[in-house]
Amino acid sequence: MIKQALYGILIFSFLSLFTIATAAETEPDYLSYTKSLTYNELLLDFYSDTGDDGSDASGWITTFSSLFIGDMDRAFSSMEEMGIIRPEDFAYFESLHEDTGEGDYSRVYELLGMDENNQARLAEIKEDIDSGNTKEAYELLQLDPDEITRLEEMVSEINDGNYDRTKELLPMLGDIISAIFVSGKNDSGIISEKTDVMPVGDWADLRDLPYSIPVESDSIGLHPDGGEGYVFDAIHSSYDIISSGTYHLVQNQSVTDAPYAIRISADDVHLNGNLFGLAGNNHGTGIEILGDRVSLENFNAITNFHTGISSKKNSGLEISSCFIGENVNGIQVSDADSVQIVTNAFYRNSGETIEMADVGEAIVVENLISNNAGQITLFGGKDAFVQANILSDNSGGITVSDYTFMNVTTNLLSSNSGGIFLSRSGTAEVTNNVLSSNTGGVTLTDVDSARVRGNLLDDNENGGISVSGGEFIMIMLNMVSNEECGIRVSGAERAGMFLNLLIANGKEGIEVTDVTDVAVHYNTLGFTNGRAISVSSAKRALLICNTLAYNKGAVFISDIDELFFGSNTLSYNLGSAVSASRITNASILTNTIAYHEKNGIILREADASELQRNVISYHGNDGLSLEDCNMTRIIENVLSYCNDNAISLSECTDATLIDNILYGNGNQIGVDDSNGTVRFRENTENALNTNPSVAFFITEGSLHINPQ
Repeated sequence: MIKQALYGILIFSFLSLFTIATAAETEPDYLSYTKSLTYNELLLDFYSDTGDDGSDASGWITTFSSLFIGDMDRAFSSMEEMGIIRPEDFAYFESLHEDTGEGDYSRVYELLGMDENNQARLAEIKEDIDSGNTKEAYELLQLDPDEITRLEEMVSEINDGNYDRTKELLPMLGDIISAIFVSGKNDSGIISEKTDVMPVGDWADLRDLPYSIPVESDSIGLHPDGGEGYVFDAIHSSYDIISSGTYHLVQNQSVTDAPYAIRISADDVHLNGNLFGLAGNNHGTGIEILGDRVSLENFNAITNFHTGISSKKNSGLEISSCFIGENVNGIQVSDADSVQIVTNAFYRNSGETIEMADVGEAIVVENLISNNAGQITLFGGKDAFVQANILSDNSGGITVSDYTFMNVTTNLLSSNSGGIFLSRSGTAEVTNNVLSSNTGGVTLTDVDSARVRGNLLDDNENGGISVSGGEFIMIMLNMVSNEECGIRVSGAERAGMFLNLLIANGKEGIEVTDVTDVAVHYNTLGFTNGRAISVSSAKRALLICNTLAYNKGAVFISDIDELFFGSNTLSYNLGSAVSASRITNASILTNTIAYHEKNGIILREADASELQRNVISYHGNDGLSLEDCNMTRIIENVLSYCNDNAISLSECTDATLIDNILYGNGNQIGVDDSNGTVRFRENTENALNTNPSVAFFITEGSLHINPQ
């Protein structure tokens, strides 16, 4: 099924990724529309408010999900409702679907106007997919083949009962990473030189570096005797730089009862610490900055001040390669246009570590932060970049709020009282971070658009990934194993969870509440101490191609207006596999559900539901149990070796059972107080003849049960 779906998507991708001749006049409208889009753009369009042609997003979601699992009737119906396909096209597409089902794509190629070269390449890729080689297909779909291959291998191993590689990845960080190397241009556009970062805890080495810093030839040394461009206050042993230029320290400086050790009053100043240090007596500020376009670097120590470095109303501040430790506050900046804090070390500051307020562009990159009472705190600005920092044993983690854009990437957080917390933002990206043994995980609140991708969260006390509020939330390719919930989303407009690996979480694996549109695809969940997936109070929910095994609970779904549950694999979970209640318009298709303590699927208080082509086997109670349901179609399912009933109907109205295969169950079909009509047509003879306790005598419009 996955191979068929991948090949179907590839055909769509060829519409935009290759040169395609103008289609015939009979081409349906939706094909010309999708020709202008890549696959990724199609996905975004399905989840946007409306398509470019004005179609409603819900129609696209229904269409795409139906095409994905091969439910052509539902796809055509949805497209007809959106007005992008004509009823007379149905027969043509049905015959086209029959051709492709038999492996004949010639009419598809003709319809799409593909030339022979593109046909040949697509045929080669199809052969690769059929043989298990999906690398080129993923490249064509703009997916990272290495990431997909790694996840596919891990999922395959887990399905085979081999958790060795998973166990190796999750308990990582037994030792803190001693060095990080960052090079090239990252996603945010910030360019970083390749930099060695000292191991956490090696503060003696950091404060006594074995090399010297070259001083520029035109640099002015700061001497107690005074000099050009600065003033020396002999009473307080402090300097005030009053003219633009380049300056450097020539010796260590200690101050007592001074408001500052160095004040920079001028614009366009570069100050090189020259590996000397500043020491105070727990009062005042180490370096106070009043001018614009100021850069500081190479201070061996800025220590024992109330605030190490402070700046107000500054434009273009850069601080790099400084050790800032044992102050009350490390760096405090407010009302600035742009600030860069890069490759510094912060140690045992008792207040805030890095604090910025109302900074237009805030950049915090490659800093080493350990044993501080504070954290990285940014609030109120335009763009925030927090990248490649190491935080260990602090009383907080990373907090960013009230920024238009936030990028938190490639940070390492270990043993902190906190995690990553982002709030009130237009757009947030949280990617490739590692969080281990912290009290918090990744938390987003009221972020309009968020992407949480490629993060590893292990053994964090109070949660994995938690999102509340927002309009468009994308959570994908994360690995989570924590004491709390793995992924939790609430109060958002649209949320998608794709290709995540969630193992041994203390509560739920994925929990979604009060979200208008929910998509949960290709996730793997195991050894969860609560429900593996829980979705409630949504307008539309799509759960496709997820794998669940050995969880305390499997899938719980309630209060959904439209549910699509397709091609999922559930096995060896405690309780019932799928429990769904108060659902309207449910489609439960092509799932494999086996070896559960209680029931395979329980459906309660559901209207207009269809259960088709599911395999449901080896359950302690019923395979399929329906209670108080109306207008239910049960078609082409296989139910076997369930201890009680294969299919149980209780207080249901208007149920139709067609072409099902039932064998080896305690009872094949049980009916209790069902009102209205129960229809049977062309079910396997085992359903009627091998049942040990009842025989069926069917007349038009009613069901009679006669004891043997």
